Amino acid sequence: MTYEQMQEILSSLVTRQADHEAQVMQEMAELRLNLTKTEAIANSNARAIEAAANEGAENRRLAQNTQRQLTELVQVVSQFVEATNTRLTGLENR
Repeated sequence: MTYEQMQEILSSLVTRQADHEAQVMQEMAELRLNLTKTEAIANSNARAIEAAANEGAENRRLAQNTQRQLTELVQVVSQFVEATNTRLTGLENR
């Protein structure tokens, strides 16, 4: 094998190695980009889940408040009915 042939082979190997390194670097850049996109999606999903949980807590609070108000309303109506019945009974007894 001549010096020129060895030089050609080495040059070819160096070129292939450089091409391979460039390809690996490109793939790594694409992977980093995909990872960044995936992280952004994960963060967005986490915010949506947190918002849904907060909304659920607010809905539970509103439901409890509504239930309390309905209980108070039932008590007021019951007192009104009792007072009305007492008044009617008083009028009937006259």
